[in-house]
Amino acid sequence: MHYIQQPQAIEAKSFDIIGDIIAQTRPDYCFASPLHEAIIKRVIHTTADFDWLDILWFSPDVLPRLSAALSQPCTLYTDTTMALSGINKTA
Repeated sequence: MHYIQQPQAIEAKSFDIIGDIIAQTRPDYCFASPLHEAIIKRVIHTTADFDWLDILWFSPDVLPRLSAALSQPCTLYTDTTMALSGINKTA
């Protein structure tokens, strides 16, 4: 058996599996945008819970506003070290 050892490759394979499961179990599911897809798949990856396809809701303008805010220097607050570890500090 071949084991993937590189973290980025493991993550990429996990996202491929998530996409395959969505395509198989929810063939009519449509993400509102590529950004919505990336966020929802990240939540599913983190929780292993596909119910997020139905329960995660976004305010109409939240993603453009969030993107605009994060494109500038800012301070981010998080209540978990896991969330903090996922933030790319150099970007």
